[in-house]
Amino acid sequence: MPDAFGIMDSPAVFRNRQIDKQTLFILATMCYIIYKTKNVVIIKGDQTMTITKELNGTELKIAVEGRLDTMTAPELEAELNQNLGNAESLTLDFSKLEYISSAGLRVLLSAHKIMSSKGGMKVTHVNEIVSEVFEVTGFADILTIE
Repeated sequence: MPDAFGIMDSPAVFRNRQIDKQTLFILATMCYIIYKTKNVVIIKGDQTMTITKELNGTELKIAVEGRLDTMTAPELEAELNQNLGNAESLTLDFSKLEYISSAGLRVLLSAHKIMSSKGGMKVTHVNEIVSEVFEVTGFADILTIE
């Protein structure tokens, strides 16, 4: 449990505000769960995106949940940049992706360029809304979509 970190007995201060034990426990629990599941949760304003990554040998699988837009795209880009060096193939699971903006498309294009010289990249489980964005922008002709 998060209390094993020994943080519950010491006063916590964040940005000059004391944090009560219940809030601290919730934050520690979230960090522990994220660490154990290798998920990255990005919360910016009212925008939320969860990135789940799995590297199996040289095959990188990334599932994206939520909104991939101007606020969250830099986080996906950072995750990809950190992990693409070790990957020969990339699979992006968009089964829980609700929305993608031009900023998200730019991240996909960058990843596609990198992976085209390796084993390739594919996008799976694309919903109707995201699929329509891919069609209108011409990404359906560029990306391998399954």
